[in-house]
Amino acid sequence: MTHPAETYEKTFTGQEPFIAQHRSAGTGLLPAAVQLEMALVGVARRRPFAPLELTGVSFLRPLMIADRASAPVRLDVTPGTDRTRFELTTVAAGSRKQLSTGAGRFLPADARPPRADADHGPAARDIAPDRLYTGWEREGLQYGPDFRTVRALSVGDGGTARATLRSDAEPMPWYAHPLLVDGVFQVVSCALQDLTGEDGPYPMLPIGVERLALFTDLSALTGEVTVHVRRTSDDGAYATADALLLDQAIHTKSVLQLRAKLADVGR
Repeated sequence: MTHPAETYEKTFTGQEPFIAQHRSAGTGLLPAAVQLEMALVGVARRRPFAPLELTGVSFLRPLMIADRASAPVRLDVTPGTDRTRFELTTVAAGSRKQLSTGAGRFLPADARPPRADADHGPAARDIAPDRLYTGWEREGLQYGPDFRTVRALSVGDGGTARATLRSDAEPMPWYAHPLLVDGVFQVVSCALQDLTGEDGPYPMLPIGVERLALFTDLSALTGEVTVHVRRTSDDGAYATADALLLDQAIHTKSVLQLRAKLADVGR
């Protein structure tokens, strides 16, 4: 059966909490995690939750929304034989520009989440969460209270990190709660930096997701979750890390797997 292409449109005003509380140099910034959530909804085609994945996601340009401005965003979803393609675009300077692209599919019924690596290394160091948000704000990246989901963090040698995340924002019908997914990106950026000194962390920009596998509905997850991160490569221009999100309430079961690419935005 062939499914027709679908198009969804949403105009963001910058007053939405996930933009108003996510700012770069004082201007609202649409989070990568929100774009991933939009893609998941499009790939799932509004059906009830089932395990699914996104692959080959590229974040091509940031979407900045100034105060008292608006930005129309369109999601085009094109089903294929084995995967559904998606494209997020916006209108800028009179022409349509790509924001992000990628593909997705439902996972097989017997798909099982991976197990977390228990080895965090003997040289793990605790980092105060306040240091993260103060450091990022000093560099122009401002997180509001809803986005400050990191409650405990330790980093180890070799590009590893482990953190406890919790969102106190009102639950909403998400597939993958953007505040928690953004928290995963925050921890990934810490794993990709040297935090042994007093400096940092510095902002890093998500430029892609090689794979996001979602095994559990994360819409109303209000308890604490744990994220484990391990750097997998660093070619200078960008670095890649694997992250596993674990729900402590169900015996640390993996609920989300993410392989993300982040780039240093420069200082």
